[in-house]
Amino acid sequence: MSNKDLLKPFSVTFHCLIWSIYLAWLIWGNVARFGLSHLFVVIAVVPLLLGLVYLHRYWLRKLVVARKGRKKILFWSCLVIIALGGLIYTFLYKYRLGISKMLLPNPEEQQFRDYVLDYIDFYLRFASIGFVLGGTEMFVNLLRERGKTFRQKRYDMAAKQKSKRLKRWITHFAGNITNGTVYSMKKQVHPQQVSASVAINGYIVRLLARENMFWVSLQEELYYLQRFREMFSIFPIQFKIPSETYQHQVMPLSLLVLYKNICKHGAFDTDAPAASFCVVASPDRLVVTTRNTISSDAMWVYNEGGTGLEQLRGLLLENHGDNMKFEYGMEGNRFWLRLEIVYNTELYNQMINNYGKKTACVTSDGSR
Repeated sequence: MSNKDLLKPFSVTFHCLIWSIYLAWLIWGNVARFGLSHLFVVIAVVPLLLGLVYLHRYWLRKLVVARKGRKKILFWSCLVIIALGGLIYTFLYKYRLGISKMLLPNPEEQQFRDYVLDYIDFYLRFASIGFVLGGTEMFVNLLRERGKTFRQKRYDMAAKQKSKRLKRWITHFAGNITNGTVYSMKKQVHPQQVSASVAINGYIVRLLARENMFWVSLQEELYYLQRFREMFSIFPIQFKIPSETYQHQVMPLSLLVLYKNICKHGAFDTDAPAASFCVVASPDRLVVTTRNTISSDAMWVYNEGGTGLEQLRGLLLENHGDNMKFEYGMEGNRFWLRLEIVYNTELYNQMINNYGKKTACVTSDGSR
């Protein structure tokens, strides 16, 4: 904990509030006991009281953080005690003004030792208030730092667990696409497929090596989505993506997984309706929609929930929270899915810098 954080004072409003309450009580007590004329005495003494309080608050703060010069601080404190005591004694007993007579009407009735005891009591009372005030500020700052450290540890632990879950999910995805690539290449081997497979696997390796792997830019995700599509070019899927990404951030591989599910479980015979995959981006949201016919061999997977979509939903909820909607279902043997992510400008103000541009969808043949 830095000295700056340790010595952070209470707000001016707080200081004004506590002194307003204390001085109101002090004035009321003195006026009630000695009369309204004693109000001037209180007004005259208040600067001395506040000076003692904040002087000792200052010394305490110096003593706590000072590595050298503590003897100097103690010397000056002793000097102030003696000098202030002598000044008040002279004011009360030697040069008796109007306020002096109100504070001490009959000085001859008191001896010097009585004054010393009264002065020590007066000095220690307000010096201790200064010490308590400074100590309370530092104690509160220590509690704040302890709470901050505790919250950071909880956050780091949660982030670590989240990172483990995401890594397991990415590793599982890597295994799936390896099998899919082998299957695709058995039917048709093309250099473009090999290049895309190497690019995707390199992307996955870099993701696993990242310290912060929870977010990637939508632009980066769409680039690798297109490379991923090259690996499965034998599947006729209507494909649309936006030309403007608005600097949105998404969970890595989330779009690739949705496209992979179509390729893995879809029916692509001539009688089946065309499968589609569409991504639409606007300044405040991202919408992904998919439609495909489920093959008869994969129907049991959807019926038993083995597509991994619920796992994907959980990971998306961890990343986007209430800003995300993830819905899917079946209409006969036709599967549909809709993912919507709302980008709150207050939460994502560092991500969204580009507004006002219309979204265009690029189809598989490059038209808009």
